[in-house]
Formats: sequence, C-alpha cells, structure tokens
Amino acid sequence: MSEFRLTQISDTHLARRLHELTDNFHRVSEYIDATRPDLVVNTGDLAFDAPSSRDDLIFARELHNALPVPCRYLPGNHDVGDNPTEVAPAPKDLATENER
Repeated sequence: MSEFRLTQISDTHLARRLHELTDNFHRVSEYIDATRPDLVVNTGDLAFDAPSSRDDLIFARELHNALPVPCRYLPGNHDVGDNPTEVAPAPKDLATENER
C-alpha cells in the first residue's frame, strides 16, 4: 500500500483586514510547501465572516487556491452563518448552495 499524506488545517478565519491571521496562514502555507502533502483539508472557518462579508470568503479561497497541493474544505460556522457572538447577533444571511 502506498503512503498518502494529509495535512489538516482549521479555523484560519481569513479576511483581508485581519493581517495577523493572514500572516499565520502564510506560515502554514510555507509548511505545506515544504512538506508537500497529497491533500490539504481545511475543516472549517476558512473565512472570518463569510455570510456578512463575501470578500472574506473570496480572499480565503484565493489564499487556499495558491497552495501548491490540492485542497478541500468543510464549512464551519463562520462560513455558513450560524455564528452568534458576544458582540453581535447571528447573521440573518445564511450561506446557500449557490454561494460556493
């Protein structure tokens, strides 16, 4: 049986305005580039606030697409819109199948 290498990442919370989180993702990208797994899976919260800020999801996708290996995604609460917080109510605009 041949070896299959998987790298799992999660909770990247990407947004153009959140430079520290973007810097963290670039460090993870460097690790992925150095180790070259067969597949990367992000298991949720790719974007900081995808339902309220479509650009957050676009930015997260741009960064993931730049990875040197295939990447797959599982949406998290920051991606689909059920993200109640202490500072704001849950967004009313939930993600739909058409917003992939």
